[in-house]
Amino acid sequence: MCGGNPAHWVLTWVDFSQREYGVFDSLPQFHSEYWAVPGLKSVVDTVCEFINGESIPWVKWTRRMQVPPTSEQQVDGWSCGLFVLLAMATLCRKQDPNLIGHSQLEAAKQMVLREIQTEIGKRKEPPLDDGPDVNEGGGNGGPGIGDSGGGGDRGGNGGGNGGGDGGGDGGGDGDDDEGDGEDEDEESGTHRRSEAQRRKDLEDDPYTDKVEPHSVFSPLSEDLDAAIDENVTLSEQGRWIRVADAQPSPSLPAATYFNSPSSTAVQYAAARSEILDEDHKISIIKVLDSRRRCQSHTNVHSEREAGLNPKFAAETSLNKVIRAREGIEKMSIQEASHRARVAQFQHEENSQDSARRGLMRWIGTAHRIREVLGPNGGLPQLHTRNVTSLYPLVIGSHIIIRNSVRIYIGEVLNFYYKSEAKASRHNSLESVDSIDEITSLAVRIFIPFEPIPAHCDDDFMYDDSGDDIPGPVLFRPYHLNHELHTYIVSSDEVLYHLGLLAFTKRSAGEPSSYPLRLTLDAASHWKALTKPAIRQVLPKIKIPGGKMAAPSL
Repeated sequence: MCGGNPAHWVLTWVDFSQREYGVFDSLPQFHSEYWAVPGLKSVVDTVCEFINGESIPWVKWTRRMQVPPTSEQQVDGWSCGLFVLLAMATLCRKQDPNLIGHSQLEAAKQMVLREIQTEIGKRKEPPLDDGPDVNEGGGNGGPGIGDSGGGGDRGGNGGGNGGGDGGGDGGGDGDDDEGDGEDEDEESGTHRRSEAQRRKDLEDDPYTDKVEPHSVFSPLSEDLDAAIDENVTLSEQGRWIRVADAQPSPSLPAATYFNSPSSTAVQYAAARSEILDEDHKISIIKVLDSRRRCQSHTNVHSEREAGLNPKFAAETSLNKVIRAREGIEKMSIQEASHRARVAQFQHEENSQDSARRGLMRWIGTAHRIREVLGPNGGLPQLHTRNVTSLYPLVIGSHIIIRNSVRIYIGEVLNFYYKSEAKASRHNSLESVDSIDEITSLAVRIFIPFEPIPAHCDDDFMYDDSGDDIPGPVLFRPYHLNHELHTYIVSSDEVLYHLGLLAFTKRSAGEPSSYPLRLTLDAASHWKALTKPAIRQVLPKIKIPGGKMAAPSL
């Protein structure tokens, strides 16, 4: 089935023998079960009502939701479509779809790409223009395909006999002259002979429709023989050799040059690219070597890399440099160039904003969380906090937040970023693809019934070895009949993005003050991030000293 926003494919099935239905989703962050399961039930009910006259009692059936391991989950629609096809073939063979990994997916990709390249690589001539089949001249016969010629359209009652490749002669009482009819007859016959000759040449052409996928020639290389002759030179030994710009195509006969009847064909050595390897892919090593060769022709080189003080820019002020004229005069060009590069590097390091440092800090935290939870931890896209271009953070999304006191869930009301033109101005956004793009958030707080502390201590410990992890799934939308709002100024407080549908819908007639229950996916993410072992690896939230309240005396 295809659906969702953005649209993607999922695999659904119904097993009447086992009385179960399920969804296999290779992109679990899209929460496809919200639209795939109702769509599957609707289709199956329609078919069963048409055949049996009654629908299926889905309450008595078993529901299965399967997702691949985190390391095997897909990230784009191209991989997702191929993955669904492979999973469908696996289910037909009564096997487990979890056996499909990156190796099988890459093999399918290569097969599809090979087929596409084979179809595109075939060189085909454009369709021939068959010219007009209706004679507009009066009194002459048509082209020689049948046994009799045709009369003119504008002419009178004229007839003629025609056969072979040429047109027949005929007379008529039309308004056109006989001389004009004979001229048109000769032009038509010449046109037909040229078309027949072109068809014969195409049939005899050994290269038509036989070119390999990688040997497609552009119109600029049609005169291939002339290009070969230009690249042939005479060496000092008197033998003919050819310096080719590329490897000769396997579909073309190899050109051979001799200096005597007894000489053999010369093997042509292809000129190697400076940045491509043997597989015609960009090689990083060759790119760096080419860059080093280009830089070797410069006039300024670094000769004192180890002897310079790396804190030169920090310890030396501008006034001291200006006053020390004799020191500047004695400084070599190489030393001055290197000192300038050190100062520029330090300036770039100091100008890096806190968002970059926060991103690197969270990547290390996500790695430690993966080590605790294992490969099947149930937290996809943890290194981006589940905020990507396909699953952006928008107004109304729910996120898991922690501060120095507790962990809770917040609904995004607005978020802001700092303007580049004016550092003191903050602009609001509607959606972001990364948490690091924003500087602050305004959220509505949902407090769990059992408060979860932000860090572990001896007073709050339990055994998390079992599958049923104790933890709250009920949240209070109000505190003392008031909504709680807060303002987050650090992205380190955001742990995970749950999406727009984090809570189940209320039943009819249920008061708004009743507690809210998390969905299955949101509850699994909440329980995974509130384990004591996970809270131990979370970094401490540092509050700048200027923002701390002075202790009361």
